[in-house]
Amino acid sequence: MTDVHATAVVDPRAELADDVVVGPYAVVGPGVKLGPGVELSPHAHVTGNTTVGAGTRIFPFASVGEEPMD
Repeated sequence: MTDVHATAVVDPRAELADDVVVGPYAVVGPGVKLGPGVELSPHAHVTGNTTVGAGTRIFPFASVGEEPMD
């Protein structure tokens, strides 16, 4: 069963596998696909046209799918 913390923000257009864990204050944007067993730690941010493969852990304060900073 998908476990999304009450403080997380998940866009309704995102696709989450059944056993995804989304931690406190994490953000999942539209166009994101999270595969089976994906775990987003607190404050993780995933956006854009991004697919995260099965069993991936994204750690606190990581930003995935945004434009590069430079």
